[in-house]
Amino acid sequence: MAAYEQAKEHHKDVPRPTVEEFINHAKEGFVGLALLFGEGFVLHAVEIAETLLNERDVCHCCRMPHCECDEYE
Repeated sequence: MAAYEQAKEHHKDVPRPTVEEFINHAKEGFVGLALLFGEGFVLHAVEIAETLLNERDVCHCCRMPHCECDEYE
């Protein structure tokens, strides 16, 4: 975990891609990423990113994209 924290601190000023950019880059460069990290790792990362993207756009209460329960965040 220390290596992760060191890298995070070292690259704190490096711009991060949006979730959409990450998904597109991973899908377009899948073969290269899969060779580097393994297919399962890349598939899982893309699935997590897509889930986050979908979760961001729905109401946490009723799970609808546009709701009337006044709980939309």
